[in-house]
Amino acid sequence: MQRILNLGEAALKVLCSMTINSRFWRFTIEILLFASLLKLFFIPAYRSTDFEVHRNWLAITYSLPFAQWYFEATSIWTLDYPPFFAYFEWTLSQIAQFVDPEMLKVSNLEYASTSTVVFQRLSVLFTEGLLLVGVLSLSSALVGEAREGIAPAEGEASEGGVGEEMSPSGDIAEKKEGARRPVRVKGGKADEDREGKGGETGETGRGRRGSGRLRLFLSPPVPSRRLCALTSVALNFGLLLVDHIHFQYNGVLTGLLFLSLAEIIQGRAKRGSVYFAMLVCAKHIYAYVGPVFLVFLLRGYCLDPQKDTQLSARARLFVFGDSGGDSEKIAVASFSASQGKEAGDNEGVRPVRFLWRFVTLGLTVLLVVGLAMVPVAMTGQLLQLKERLFPFGRGLVHAYWAPNLWALYCALDRFAGKALQKVGLLRAAGLLRAAAEGSGALSLTGGVVGATEFLLLPAISPLAALLVTLLLYTPVLFLIWKHPQPSLLCGFCALGSACAFTAGWHVHEKAVLMVTLPLGVSAWMLGHRDLLSLHLFLSVFAHFSLLPLIPTPGESFLKWSLFAALTVLEQILARAYFPGPLGDLPGGGGGEEEESAISLGSPSEGGLEGRRGHTESGGVARGGVARDLSQLPSQGQKGGLFCPPLCVPLIVPRQGGGIGFSWVCLPSFVPRAALWGLVGLAAYVAGGGHFLLFRDRMEFLPLLLVSVYCAVWILISFLTLFRVIENIAKASEGTV
Repeated sequence: MQRILNLGEAALKVLCSMTINSRFWRFTIEILLFASLLKLFFIPAYRSTDFEVHRNWLAITYSLPFAQWYFEATSIWTLDYPPFFAYFEWTLSQIAQFVDPEMLKVSNLEYASTSTVVFQRLSVLFTEGLLLVGVLSLSSALVGEAREGIAPAEGEASEGGVGEEMSPSGDIAEKKEGARRPVRVKGGKADEDREGKGGETGETGRGRRGSGRLRLFLSPPVPSRRLCALTSVALNFGLLLVDHIHFQYNGVLTGLLFLSLAEIIQGRAKRGSVYFAMLVCAKHIYAYVGPVFLVFLLRGYCLDPQKDTQLSARARLFVFGDSGGDSEKIAVASFSASQGKEAGDNEGVRPVRFLWRFVTLGLTVLLVVGLAMVPVAMTGQLLQLKERLFPFGRGLVHAYWAPNLWALYCALDRFAGKALQKVGLLRAAGLLRAAAEGSGALSLTGGVVGATEFLLLPAISPLAALLVTLLLYTPVLFLIWKHPQPSLLCGFCALGSACAFTAGWHVHEKAVLMVTLPLGVSAWMLGHRDLLSLHLFLSVFAHFSLLPLIPTPGESFLKWSLFAALTVLEQILARAYFPGPLGDLPGGGGGEEEESAISLGSPSEGGLEGRRGHTESGGVARGGVARDLSQLPSQGQKGGLFCPPLCVPLIVPRQGGGIGFSWVCLPSFVPRAALWGLVGLAAYVAGGGHFLLFRDRMEFLPLLLVSVYCAVWILISFLTLFRVIENIAKASEGTV
């Protein structure tokens, strides 16, 4: 009976909180409606060959028995995705038969009736609902982790801490004595009270400053940040271009990734692992992120001695709003368990408990993989599936080079080969290779299709690409092992995707969305100045590199207008919720009552002493320690949120012998110069500059320049991203 009363009380709290936060949900619905109407506008727009690819997959899964799915080759667009995506296509085909049965005939190549186009476009839009559910779940999980991961100081109660109750929308339902403090914004006017009616825009309380605290700085208010994260994804230019114009289903897959991250962040490791295994069995490119999940779960779940206590506490808090009177003790225990201890220091980890968690987690994943692969094996398609999933004969790079390490490698080979050919050295040295026979390998603008022919540099094999990827992955995995913080899991996921995008074999330019989408949610929800600024900067170049996917003149004005409008929209959101030259982000100069952010000074810059140059208002004291990664006053004052402090690692000799790495911040004008260079490149590519210089010659040169220029700044952004996340992790644990 008591349990029924408690459940009734919990249900009443949910209804009350939904009423209190009705404005949040109203804004959410308005955002989604606007995004949906915008995407409906693109139904008659340009379609790439991927449209025919997915129509053919609908026909294969509907017309043929399962045993023939991976052998069917009537069209060149054969089924080359894992089984769960094939089941997804089969599900869509059961609806498509009532729309236009002709689209489900394998022999109807290039079939695109009006009803077929409308159906396939709407299938992308409706299945994208999973993405929006994933964003809301992930942002809510990050809010919950922020509150449960911060331990109150000894002898003091935390505002907005474990003792408060969380509503489904992710904000806190106040206790009787838990009055919220208004946020005062310093901006020349009288201080403005941001606390909205009904607690919608009120500040979630924050604990006082203390070393070793995981501070996620939930001011401005959490619902506002959730709306920003939702808007950033729902109106993401890259996703809109790739899914709703070019035509793919990245939205539903990214939604599954977000659900997996949300479950793991909230402590439900097995359920999150099931979602991730389903994701990999739907699109195998997500296996690139597998090492992140493996190391994080091994370190943060299997080796966590406090996991059981932490999960039971969360269950009581979320269902009953009561932790049995031990909320502060549980919070302290939960926080201390995440202090970056090495595996050998976890005395509470018993071998039996570790083995139980490891085995049950592994069996859960294997069960999902078995459900996907056993039917394939039983029908004799397993080897055929392997050939379809890993077609190494396609070459190192795509016809349009993805802006990564190999784009720079290929460009260097082409430019060097052309230069040597001009001076007559290449042929004399016997290095002309395929170009001597007229294959056109020396052409700077001919693109790369199929196997890549290199002139001067060594050819890259799939194994070499894999080894380089693993080499780049190594510091990321060490970082995850040392700092398995749930609130940083999104950032770790973005880092893992960045490693794969940088050096993976035959990477498509669209794969950059695997970096920008989780990074965007993480940046908005954590609210750290450098992380958000870096996200905005990286997104500009990532989205610019996707523009060549729409090559038709009819959509030229549309794509450039959307690119400009949606880029400015996210900047407006940042400035609206983070006002000021840097935005009212941590370290950006808040009001008198604002506490400074995580200071990202590195150990080489004085450790904890390097953080004492910051003023109480969040700025940087003029006489403080040398510039660190998070505090560049001139950068913020001149460049705004689009100009993050970029940094690169340099190899330097060590005092005791040997070599090491040292991070060097680039001058503050570099990000602004990069953005102005992008404006010039846009004028050359779309403003007629190439035509004025070359007329109809070298038609692929603009693609090469876009790929190479974006690759430079995307790779620098990836390096900076690692440094920012590393320093956030260290500062949150007091190890900086």
